[in-house]
Amino acid sequence: MSVIETFGDFITALEYQQIPSGAIEKSKLCLVDSLANILGSQQMALGKKMIDFVANLGGKAESPILGTTVQTSVSLAAFANGALFSTLGAVDGFTPGGNHPGGSVFPVLYALVNQRKYTGRAFLTAVIAGYEITCRISSGIHPSHTIKGFNPTGTVGTIGAAATAAKLLALPKEKTVNALGIAGFLLPFTPYETIKEGFTVMALNCGHSARVGLESALLAQQGFSGDPFVLEGRNRNGICAITSDSPNYEKMVEGLGARYVSQEVYLKPYPSVRSSHGPADAIQEIRKKNRFPATEVAKVVVLTYKTATQFIRPTHINSTPYACRMSIPYVLAATIWDGELGPRQFEESRVQNPQIHELSKRIEILEKKEFTEAYPAHAACEVEIMLKNGKVHRMAMPDAKGDPGNPYSEDEVWGKFESLVGPVIDKKTRQYIRNLIDEIENLTDMKELIEVLTPKKIS
Repeated sequence: MSVIETFGDFITALEYQQIPSGAIEKSKLCLVDSLANILGSQQMALGKKMIDFVANLGGKAESPILGTTVQTSVSLAAFANGALFSTLGAVDGFTPGGNHPGGSVFPVLYALVNQRKYTGRAFLTAVIAGYEITCRISSGIHPSHTIKGFNPTGTVGTIGAAATAAKLLALPKEKTVNALGIAGFLLPFTPYETIKEGFTVMALNCGHSARVGLESALLAQQGFSGDPFVLEGRNRNGICAITSDSPNYEKMVEGLGARYVSQEVYLKPYPSVRSSHGPADAIQEIRKKNRFPATEVAKVVVLTYKTATQFIRPTHINSTPYACRMSIPYVLAATIWDGELGPRQFEESRVQNPQIHELSKRIEILEKKEFTEAYPAHAACEVEIMLKNGKVHRMAMPDAKGDPGNPYSEDEVWGKFESLVGPVIDKKTRQYIRNLIDEIENLTDMKELIEVLTPKKIS
């Protein structure tokens, strides 16, 4: 039996009642986080451009772009909401797979639940199906997949999107397997270098994977077939072998249905590359305990795991906000300079501050073998800040905030939602959204949530 056929058995047999409460609770937090990112990104110029782009494409009015009056086709709605999800850069992620599963899972669901009556339990079950498949495939090819130049959020995320749609559409096993096989055939080979260099097209990796995965499930529903051996290939020439050095297919299916890896997803407090979060946490803790002006910093040394050393690209005043977001030296320099790390540090006006870029040149990122060996179970780091007067401040972080070893609380996730969504949705509506999500297991029609997230047109 192929890996995809094994996944097909799992997806079609999955029932809400068998899912551990920990996985259900994490899926609800990821739901809140997805809305925070999609709605919060609409304050950004790039988010507004995406909305205008899809609105101008037209499309049959089937599903909304959340938070807007724009109605478009199911496929374009998945594309738009996926792109908005990744625009802000504060999305969830799965360290063992190096991927961001929410970007391909939730946009599919937001597009489909407007089509017919789906319960909250059916919604959450489809979330789990998508997260499990996405994260398991990614963990079997990471970090080699990324090192070889591929972005798993765009590649593997497409198959996760197909799994999500297949579950919500209640496709039988044969059509579910076809959906995953079709997605594997059509998935984009999104180059990781483009992500690291900070081109704004990077925001589309979630949008494109969500759209293609959804369309793959719809094609399977209509009778199209897909290759069940697309992952491993019949002669070790499948997409996993092409895009990674030593794919671990056993790891992908190990404990499937017994161990829910979706519980290990992290939530990002900051809109920057994940490898910068541990050092940023350490810097903020050091500055809380030891007050000193940013101008007094002589040098910063960060010891971290090998994968993080990919993100040390120098920046300058003409660098894009996305390039700065993917540069650990810039992220940490901005954190030191402003005493905080959030969307403001990546606004156009902020990334043009020459003092931040000058400070970033004094930040050194080095690998520590011990941390490399512990990764991806732990994304540890140590930070040393040397001041011009000779004083040295040090701090170690075994896990960044949001990781399973240092998790976000429910209140902290809702705090992030309030911070990002407050400027675009009024307090009464935000409270209503929270009430709906708190009781989502009892919701009989998910359109109720979609409707409150969709402003009415003024005629």
